[in-house]
Amino acid sequence: MKRGDDLDAVLDETQEFFEQLADHSESIACTFIVHLWPIAGARIGMHDVCDSIMLWLTNHHQPEISTHLRHIAANANLEWVRLRFRQLVDGNFL
Repeated sequence: MKRGDDLDAVLDETQEFFEQLADHSESIACTFIVHLWPIAGARIGMHDVCDSIMLWLTNHHQPEISTHLRHIAANANLEWVRLRFRQLVDGNFL
């Protein structure tokens, strides 16, 4: 097992946990899963995780999720993360 495989497995398991959490509270699950996106986005080969997170966000329209995404778009440390979340919010995905 390569060193990066451990992180990949952790990301997959964490995503699965949030998907199960969504059965109880979609807004809480979405609020947390959004923070996996920059981690997976920085990993080569984790496009499947990034894509599924973006699908989640575009399919869940609760106001608290939109508010959280606006906060990330305004305050993330990494410019590419701010840009992507601005696109989500401005693109009327939510």
